[in-house]
Amino acid sequence: MKKRFKGKGRVADETKRDLDVRSLRAAQAQTKRQGKRQDIFHVQWQQLYDCADSGSRVRLIGLREQFDRQKHGVSEPAQVEVEVALLMNQAGFSVAFLEESEVRTADLECYLGDERLFVEVTAIVPTPSVRRATEPLDVERERLEDDLYHDVFVRRLISRMTEKARQLNRYCAPILLTVTVPFSEWLEEVRSRQEKIDLQRLSGLLSTALTSIPQLSGVLITCWNFSAQPARSNIRLSNATWVARSEGEIKFPRIRLLVINPSSTYSLGEKEVVALKSVL
Repeated sequence: MKKRFKGKGRVADETKRDLDVRSLRAAQAQTKRQGKRQDIFHVQWQQLYDCADSGSRVRLIGLREQFDRQKHGVSEPAQVEVEVALLMNQAGFSVAFLEESEVRTADLECYLGDERLFVEVTAIVPTPSVRRATEPLDVERERLEDDLYHDVFVRRLISRMTEKARQLNRYCAPILLTVTVPFSEWLEEVRSRQEKIDLQRLSGLLSTALTSIPQLSGVLITCWNFSAQPARSNIRLSNATWVARSEGEIKFPRIRLLVINPSSTYSLGEKEVVALKSVL
C-alpha cells in the first residue's frame, strides 16, 4: 500500500492555522491580564481616595485620568505612584500626596507617629526599540535583554538615584527613593529567555553607590516581570532586605528589594525600617 504524503501547501496552511490560534490565545491572555491590572488599579485608587485629604484627592484624580489614557509610558507612572502610596499606607504610614510645582518636590509626605519621611516615586518603563530591517528578531531581543538584565540596568538605577538625589537635596528629612519596573507584556513574551537577577550582587552594588549619595536614606526596588536567581549563599548585607516571589503571582511583584543607606544625612528610624520590611 502506497504511503500518502501531505502536500507542501496543506502543511503550510496547517502551520499558519496553528500560529493564528496561538496568536489569538496570546492576545486573549494579554487582554485578560490588562483587565485585571486595571481592576486592581481602580480598587487601590479608591482605597486611597476614601481616606485622603482634599489636596491628595486633587492629585489622585489627576493620576486616575493619566492612567485611564492607557498609553505606554504615560499610564505606568500613575499606576506606580498609586501602588507605592498604598504600600506606604499598608506599612502604617499616614500618606499625603504633595502638590506638583515648578520646583521639583517629592511625591509623598509620610508620617509614622512623629517621624516624617518623604518618598520620591519613579518608574523605569521597559520599551523594546524598533528592530532594524537587516537585524534578525533574536539578535534584537538578545540586545534588549542585555540592556535590561545586566550592567546597563544597574547603571540606569544608579543614574536615576543620582538624578533624584540632586533634585531633592534641599530636604532636611529622610528620603526614600522607590524605583519600579512595572509589568510589561513584551517582557512576558520573552520570559523564557530572561536572565534572572542576582539580588545579592545588586544589593551590594546599590549599597556601594548609596555611600556617595547621602541625600537618600534608602532605595526600594520593585520589579514585576523580573525573576531572581537562587541565592548562592545565606550571607546577606545587614542593610539589604528582599522578597522574591514565583512567576504565577499577578497581585504582587516578583521582586522587592529594600536597601538602607548607612551613610545618609538623615537616616530612617528603626520603626520606619521595620514597617517598610513588613510590607515587602
